[in-house]
Amino acid sequence: MDLSTDQSNGPLSNIYSYSASQGVKLVKSDSGSNGLYSLNDWLIVANHATQTISKLNVETGEIVNLTSIKLNSPNDLVLNRTGAIYFTDPNWQLGRRERSKPFTGVYLLQPNGQQVTLSKAHKNPKGIVLSVDEQFLYVGDAGNTVWKYRIDEHGRLEEKRVFATIESPDGMAIDCEGNVLVASHNTGNLIVLNNRGDEIGRIFIAPKVTNAAHGGPEGKTLLVTTGSGLFLPTSSISSRGFCEYNDS
Repeated sequence: MDLSTDQSNGPLSNIYSYSASQGVKLVKSDSGSNGLYSLNDWLIVANHATQTISKLNVETGEIVNLTSIKLNSPNDLVLNRTGAIYFTDPNWQLGRRERSKPFTGVYLLQPNGQQVTLSKAHKNPKGIVLSVDEQFLYVGDAGNTVWKYRIDEHGRLEEKRVFATIESPDGMAIDCEGNVLVASHNTGNLIVLNNRGDEIGRIFIAPKVTNAAHGGPEGKTLLVTTGSGLFLPTSSISSRGFCEYNDS
């Protein structure tokens, strides 16, 4: 199958960069990617075309697969401070390909390359984000639920509980006060939840809202992606920006 022209497994997924000074620039065309995580000169990529987690050098275009075992259609990911990658693997963009896994789940990819299955219990999990102190993991799935897990000393998941009920939760972000920002795909809203799961704000962005992240020189600029473009909301939604956890 020619993945450069066949879109039955999802969009061709061009990757762009954005800066206030340079605007939007094409980084890689037809990447087959979904969720991204920026790490210096590399992008860590949930690649539904190759069914792997990979990394892309934004300067050279070099692609390196990080997973040796094929997945279904990796969707979103987040890194912790050690470089371990938590990621979701639904089957949304499997297309006509055979399922590599009989379930849709949540995984951990260790820095040494070991891939660990954390949960087989999710119905097409999508968005995933860590708490600021990395003691908890949030996962949204097609059951209109955002789940909260406690992470044990080995990076495994325990104490699964319902954190919030959100229609079609997609990508998620977290701010330095521990508020969880959830893209509600079908409604077009970005919903802000406090660390108890209570809704404390929402703003309509656009149809098919997909993800959110903090950027800018101080990590306080909120950027939101949708099916139609990149948005920088100006309305206040009680998001206090990105900050790194300091346990010293």
